[in-house]
Amino acid sequence: MKRTTGKSVSLLLALVLALGLTACGGGGTAREGEPDLEAVVDPAEIEWGYQADDSDDAQYWYPDGDKQSDYYLIFEDDFVTVDDGGNRTRFSTDIADGHVVNYNEEDPAMDFVFMDSLTCYDLKDGQWYMRADRDEATASLTAAPFVCEAGAEWTITFNADGTYSYDCDGTLMEGDWWFQDARTIEYNDDYGTTRFTITYADDSWEIVSIRDTDNFYPEG
Repeated sequence: MKRTTGKSVSLLLALVLALGLTACGGGGTAREGEPDLEAVVDPAEIEWGYQADDSDDAQYWYPDGDKQSDYYLIFEDDFVTVDDGGNRTRFSTDIADGHVVNYNEEDPAMDFVFMDSLTCYDLKDGQWYMRADRDEATASLTAAPFVCEAGAEWTITFNADGTYSYDCDGTLMEGDWWFQDARTIEYNDDYGTTRFTITYADDSWEIVSIRDTDNFYPEG
């Protein structure tokens, strides 16, 4: 589903792939861009996010994770919507052998494989898409503890190895955390699985706050 504007990043990526080198995603995320790249995550298991037009949770898959791009994709269970500068076209899709592919043969060719819940690659046009840059978001999340706006006695620290520690007014909880989707962090606690909703900066994948029942902000 490559855009037709001849954007330089697409031309450069095509050249890189032809030379058999490494394609680089936005935000400094290096990815292998092999034409025979295999699916890692079954798209049937991915939470796409709530896509209503008036929702803050709508999740867009940008070329190379460039959230300033006016071209992006929206994945749903049986559809891919292509938004090119506000002009939207919706295509029916199937899942076959872990790939998202065309349902209608007359539609432009597509063959998406997913590396994780945030990153995919279109084997047909040699383009990476991200709904969030995992490296940039993780670096932001783990740079400092997050402190509850209600009081510093509630503090959660996320670690780069996927673990966390949550100081709840002197009671310490520990466990694992992960990105459920671009706007949701899930973590294990004494009550099962709980979640934080993420708010990013407008122009980057820096996490400026997270929220469960209260807002938490990076310390300092």
